[in-house]
Amino acid sequence: MAKEQKRKKGLSSGRAQRMKLSAEESLKRMEEFPKRKERFIAAVRSGVGVGSEEALQEEIARRVDDIRGGQAVGRPIEEVLAELRERYP
Repeated sequence: MAKEQKRKKGLSSGRAQRMKLSAEESLKRMEEFPKRKERFIAAVRSGVGVGSEEALQEEIARRVDDIRGGQAVGRPIEEVLAELRERYP
């Protein structure tokens, strides 16, 4: 509904232009993923404390920068939620 209202008003959705990653960048991200995943899981399991909160904020900031910089592609929330509903009925 919000998208329709923005279209009617002539506003943009504010999303960055999607870009494809190079093979090297994709490989680098694939290699980094397990390490980032483990740090994230450790932060979540330890609860919200000073260290885990900082790690979480750093990861969020890095991901937002990647999306805004065109180095990563975000997915629409509707798509993600539909996938989760299908996976976990």
